[in-house]
Amino acid sequence: MADHGCRRSGRPANRHRHCRRQQWNFCRRRCRKMPNVVLAGRISDDDLACFLKHALCLVFPSITEGFGLPIVEAMALGCPVVASDCASMPEVCGTAALMASPFRPEEWIGHIEALKRSDLLKDELRGQGLEQVRNFSWAVTAQGYRELLQNPARGLVQHRSHRLSAPSSTVPGLAVIIATRGRPAIVGATVRHLLETQTVRPATLVVSCTDVSDAGDLVADPRVTIVTGRPGLATQRNIALATLPAETDVVVFFDDDFVAHRNWLESAVCAFRDESRLVGLTGHVIADGIKGPGISFDVALRLIDEARPSGSRWHEPYSPYGCNMAFRMSAIGDTRFDERLVLYGWLEDRDFAAALAKQGGRFVKSDEARGVHMGVKSGRVSGERLGYSQIVNPLYMMRKGTMTFAQVADQVLRNIASNFGRMLWAEPFIDRRGRVIGNLMGVADVLRGRLEPERAARLPAFSALPLRAGGKAR
Repeated sequence: MADHGCRRSGRPANRHRHCRRQQWNFCRRRCRKMPNVVLAGRISDDDLACFLKHALCLVFPSITEGFGLPIVEAMALGCPVVASDCASMPEVCGTAALMASPFRPEEWIGHIEALKRSDLLKDELRGQGLEQVRNFSWAVTAQGYRELLQNPARGLVQHRSHRLSAPSSTVPGLAVIIATRGRPAIVGATVRHLLETQTVRPATLVVSCTDVSDAGDLVADPRVTIVTGRPGLATQRNIALATLPAETDVVVFFDDDFVAHRNWLESAVCAFRDESRLVGLTGHVIADGIKGPGISFDVALRLIDEARPSGSRWHEPYSPYGCNMAFRMSAIGDTRFDERLVLYGWLEDRDFAAALAKQGGRFVKSDEARGVHMGVKSGRVSGERLGYSQIVNPLYMMRKGTMTFAQVADQVLRNIASNFGRMLWAEPFIDRRGRVIGNLMGVADVLRGRLEPERAARLPAFSALPLRAGGKAR
């Protein structure tokens, strides 16, 4: 451990009574008062080996490691390992360690307590660790370097991540998909803003419509690919996915009324480049007009300009929010959005992410990728359709295995309570009466054993409310 100085006096932290916990990795003065903490200082290799042989476990909460040699040293000495689930650690540990996020202390405490309670778990990790270290040896490493020097190109895989230092550069392998319908002015404004302000540009930008008129003047923009097909968010996204170049590495989905901060794409590309286990990423929504009457484009730009930087922390596990989300294309493979989920714009995103999560990998929310969801209301579907989907879609997903019973119960009960509770004092921009009718229709169908989310598309198409702006039902 390093000795950190105190900011108030410049003296070492162990000499100043005002040292504060959040300013240093540790405070020696504070640690010396804890009977269960031993500050061993610099020790010999023999002492280190002795510590590892008799330790409950090695805790390795590093954020970034090129390799992580202490992990292999501990395994070789029969010491169970608890390590970070990022950077190189998952590859080095394999299945021979307990993994935890460096940003979630409770996971580390839980693993340590589990090792204290279970001799079987300790013995299992010791055995797996001794097997895992057989994959590493100085002789094999030296031979690998020798072969690399003799034939530098042999066995190397081309790294396709783009160097992001050049502003306004195009990133090979980066694609953006935006599905839209009936809002050419909105999608035109957000797409032009995206292309003109992002610090890096996508190699492919696809606007998926039901008719070319949905894209407005973007039809004449050579930077934009327009595709058309059957209506429905899931269907339109799937059509766009089918058109992406084979070399696509990362695909980003934006709503047509999402205004991205200038570094959204760059932060996403860097995240996927630097964390090999990252599968899905969603950004931080500075303001969400879906929860109110909506946010105008000019106000969205102002909110982005005025927003304070929210840091670089990742929150996980986190289900992507469809207005701004990105995925690793190799993880998507043949998976597609479920086209039976014709409405309720957030749940098809959750269903898609849950299908990918079954394969493993990390799903995070990044504070760096920021933006404003305008929540434009024009073109909204009827309250009956949305209310029906609020009941049927979660139950359909539970049957598929992409939502748990607890998640479904929470989702359905909250929607019913909100719609019935506010029906008499409904917001002017929400058709609460229509949603209540749709809820009742959905419950009736479920009781009859009818679980068909696509039936929502056959209900009356448009809300009777004089809504102003546009967006998907949420």
